[in-house]
Amino acid sequence: MDRIVEQRLRDEERWIDDMREEIPFLAQTVAEEVNDRLEALITKETKDGWIFDTHEDFQRFLEMDLSEAFETSIERIWLSILRERGKRLDMVVGEAWSFDAEAQALDSLRKSIRLLPKAKPLLERMFRRAKPGAFVQIFRAVVNDVEDMEKEWSEDGEALRSAFAALRPEIETLVAKAASDWIQKSCIQYRRAVENAELVLSGAAGDAPTWEKR
Repeated sequence: MDRIVEQRLRDEERWIDDMREEIPFLAQTVAEEVNDRLEALITKETKDGWIFDTHEDFQRFLEMDLSEAFETSIERIWLSILRERGKRLDMVVGEAWSFDAEAQALDSLRKSIRLLPKAKPLLERMFRRAKPGAFVQIFRAVVNDVEDMEKEWSEDGEALRSAFAALRPEIETLVAKAASDWIQKSCIQYRRAVENAELVLSGAAGDAPTWEKR
């Protein structure tokens, strides 16, 4: 194996090993970005008033947005880095490079979808917290004044924003755990690809990777 190529691969091993220490920070960044997006969406949809009776449709909307936000944030914060570094390594080692960034992107999509069943109970709890009390609902049923209705919509919007603020730490914890698991897995796959390139170029492709042994 060419010494320059060998050194390049060693440097990449050290880089990915160092990045493992950054996984908690990266995962928390993903969680904060996802929750910032949810908060912005809730604020946008409720700032001029919101009708609680539409909560089922709005919850489904938030679930899909959470999934999309997770995938987008993972791509921006981590996968785009692996993709770019992988391209540069591919130029150095050619066919010996086996890391598949597109397969990782697909796995990120799967992870975002699997996040939904875990996030759904939290969002359901958020809407239950924002639900008007029984007395309020009875009172509203007999009030037809437009001014009163606008006040009710404003109150419902404020209640939902407050409910999200109260549950945000739990949602962040859930998203951070999912992001941490996915980033850890992608690190393993990337490190394995680096080791495989070393083995192929040294003519020892039948040997086992050493990632899990360290």
